[in-house]
Amino acid sequence: MSTRTSIKPSHWVQSSTKTSESDRRRRQRMASSAIGYLVNDDYELSETPVEPWEVRVHDVSRHGVGFVTSEQMKPGAICRIRIGHGPLRLARRMRVVNCKAEGQNLFRIGAEFA
Repeated sequence: MSTRTSIKPSHWVQSSTKTSESDRRRRQRMASSAIGYLVNDDYELSETPVEPWEVRVHDVSRHGVGFVTSEQMKPGAICRIRIGHGPLRLARRMRVVNCKAEGQNLFRIGAEFA
């Protein structure tokens, strides 16, 4: 008798943080250590090539993503994020919800998928 296991990407694990009453998330987060790439949403209108910049993704859910970047972002900013590659690739448009300074020249960003 064989057992079937589901395979998750090795860089995504279920978050061990407990949901508090003050946590307004609609879906559970998956902790991550993946690298993602951001591109401004107006890249298609730009006459010069726009280079994506690298971010460190720390959690992903059905409705949003949290990551750390060296670029400060304004709440309400719209951009695109790419995480992973091949069949496990996630590429979505997102809206920045919050931006908090974390250490020197680092910012922790919370964004919802748009």
